[in-house]
Amino acid sequence: MTSLFTLRRTKRVSGAAYLAVSQTILVALGYVTHVLVGKIGGPPLYGVYGLVLSLMSIINMLLSLGIPVAASKEVAEDEANSGGVFVSALRLQLLFAVILGVATFLLATPFAALLGDSRLHPLIRFAALIFPATAVYALFSNYFNGLHAFAAQARLTVLYAVVKLAGSVGFLFLFRSVTAALSGFIAGGLAATAVGFLQAWPTIRGRIQRTIPPRRLFVFAGSFVGISIALQILMSLDLFLVKRFLQDNTLVGYYNAATTVARIPYFILQGLGFVFLPSVARLFKEDLTRARTFIRDVFRYLFLFLAPITALAATTSTALLNLFFSAEYNPAARPLTLLSIAFGFLSAFYLLSTIAAGAGRPKIPLRIAWTLIVSAGALGTLLIPRAGLEGAAIATLAAAGAGAALLAIYMYRQFLLAFPLQTFVRGTIAVVIAVLPTYFVTPPAMFLPVWYALLFAVYALTLIALGEVRREDWMHLKSLLPHGGRRGTTPTEIAH
Repeated sequence: MTSLFTLRRTKRVSGAAYLAVSQTILVALGYVTHVLVGKIGGPPLYGVYGLVLSLMSIINMLLSLGIPVAASKEVAEDEANSGGVFVSALRLQLLFAVILGVATFLLATPFAALLGDSRLHPLIRFAALIFPATAVYALFSNYFNGLHAFAAQARLTVLYAVVKLAGSVGFLFLFRSVTAALSGFIAGGLAATAVGFLQAWPTIRGRIQRTIPPRRLFVFAGSFVGISIALQILMSLDLFLVKRFLQDNTLVGYYNAATTVARIPYFILQGLGFVFLPSVARLFKEDLTRARTFIRDVFRYLFLFLAPITALAATTSTALLNLFFSAEYNPAARPLTLLSIAFGFLSAFYLLSTIAAGAGRPKIPLRIAWTLIVSAGALGTLLIPRAGLEGAAIATLAAAGAGAALLAIYMYRQFLLAFPLQTFVRGTIAVVIAVLPTYFVTPPAMFLPVWYALLFAVYALTLIALGEVRREDWMHLKSLLPHGGRRGTTPTEIAH
């Protein structure tokens, strides 16, 4: 008889499905909070909420994608010592959480002054409480990833998302404030930590052979988290610059709405990055040819998934804003069109960076990512005073496109990774056919999901007609689903 907290190993492809679904739920429930804050508070309050949340997200990257991701890689390469890896990582993670919380509290006033609004500093200080509450949850999540217990990781993500939503919405309706909306992060982190401990403890206590030198975790974590923080800064820099140069919380609220909607595919695809990191590390170590084939397939599916989403978001931006928010946010439509394309490039850059990190080559993506920040900042400083919100979006688009192109060239030269040209041509044709009706038909916002479903059906049928989607692709889709005990596909138990 299997315990509720038993960990089971999951195949890579099935793991990608589990994490993509859980990441979708996490994003969807997070967007419920965004929509409620935006509708209840209006653009000015929502703009302030977006500023604080963006800053918090940048700092939290150190905790969610630093030591935890390094631990995931170490566990994947040495499962017999998974407990030793976890204990070593836990010490560093708790230390970082305290340091970041104190630093954020102390630097809240200077940062608020930098943005030209002293009213932000108490909100930033409140956000400092979130870091200790979510630090261990992030470690448990990535620990399960290293064990290939992707289903357990997905369940933990969903639990965090549900409790976070309940806390945020509950406090929001009681107190109607930015701090109330942020309180859900604390509740979700504490709940997920408790459940994660119950699941992970059996695999920790019996597998402590040796501790891992902190420097080994630091070296990998430093490079990988540097890339992630750089991308998060790049995704938030335009919002900070809009606040700094325009000094209008209503405009900040409009732009925050545009970035919130444009980020949806990026956040969903983060789940794929998490599952592919340890897998790529293992494949590059065992078989370079298999690694190249695996990565080629990843980017084929990435393009086929991302291209229609990006195109539809760009061509239906006004209706999309009305669906999520209201007509009050229509001034954000033009920036949303540009940002949808920009985040498509950032999604590709993120997965390329993850693959490079897994292959032991994180430094080049790291350098490119931080160079993009300087470029985007310079462009934003030049364009925002002249072109307002559209200038901010153009700056982000230019930097993201350049970064994706540079990293793609590097990956091709370093690993001979080439994107299948036929997929690009056929996928582009299918996208054009699917998107064309949006120029002639604009349904009411409430019918937009149905309209999207019809257009995606057109897209899928076009891919089938062009021969891009083949029998083996359907076999891949079938393999995403758990089969129980049939045909020997029962997942392997990791611990009882």
